[in-house]
Amino acid sequence: MQFLAILFVLLILGSVVLAWRNLRRDRADRRGALTIAITVFSLTLSGGVLAGAHVAGLWELQILVRILSWSAFVAALVSSLYLAIEPHVRRYWPTALISWSRFRAGQIRDPLVASHLLIGISTVLVWEVIFWAIFAAGGRVIRGWEPLPAAVAALNSSRHFVAVLFSQVTEGIFLSLAILVFVALLRLWIRRLWLADLLASVLVSSYVFVASSNTLQNILAVVLNIAFVYIVLWMLRRFGLMAAMAVIITDQILSWAPPIGIFSWYGGRSLLTLAIPASVAAWAFWVLESAQWRQRRTTP
Repeated sequence: MQFLAILFVLLILGSVVLAWRNLRRDRADRRGALTIAITVFSLTLSGGVLAGAHVAGLWELQILVRILSWSAFVAALVSSLYLAIEPHVRRYWPTALISWSRFRAGQIRDPLVASHLLIGISTVLVWEVIFWAIFAAGGRVIRGWEPLPAAVAALNSSRHFVAVLFSQVTEGIFLSLAILVFVALLRLWIRRLWLADLLASVLVSSYVFVASSNTLQNILAVVLNIAFVYIVLWMLRRFGLMAAMAVIITDQILSWAPPIGIFSWYGGRSLLTLAIPASVAAWAFWVLESAQWRQRRTTP
């Protein structure tokens, strides 16, 4: 945990320095950073209000101040990550920002935006099947296998359920940009891109090694996590920032979803959690099909 704390501090310092340098050189996307800051602030504030224990009294004012302060800090942190990494991505992988720029401009029905969202969500769904299949096989082969703890925070109340969804979207945005900043910082010392990606994947996945008391289980979890982060970086260069963010945000939502129990008392929440990425993927598929239909109709 101390290693993770050091990485987090280095991440904050590195992003602030890079963001300040990009702002001074007028190379930063201020409008994009503002959009992300407003989005993250709104999600964090809404989640904090929903999850907070509200009382009628002066204590409520203190709760509000704490929520506002934390929301402002998270928004400033994520926007600094964006200011730090966006010029780097624009310089080395300019095509990676095309769909993101269109999405930020409000062109949500653009076929490129829809295709990258569909690719990102589909990748996570395939990965989840592979991940749980490997873990199920490991549980039968490796002795002393420890089951993964269920995410029960979303079961407290309906308010907590919505708050967890908001927080996972925020964490997905943060992790997407944080991983890219790690790669950008490592590239200052490592020339080979694939090696920088691999080292960043290892550093980001290091916390998994102490997830349980079973060493073999931890090794398997680390390998799978490294592979997932490397896939995210590959998708960034192959499809763009939009697809990479869709991968991580969808993975965050599914990872912290309530236990799957369709016929239990929390079955509605399980279905809703699964329906969110499925609905976005279905909408993206519909946008692509509509664009192809219009093209066929206008083509003589």
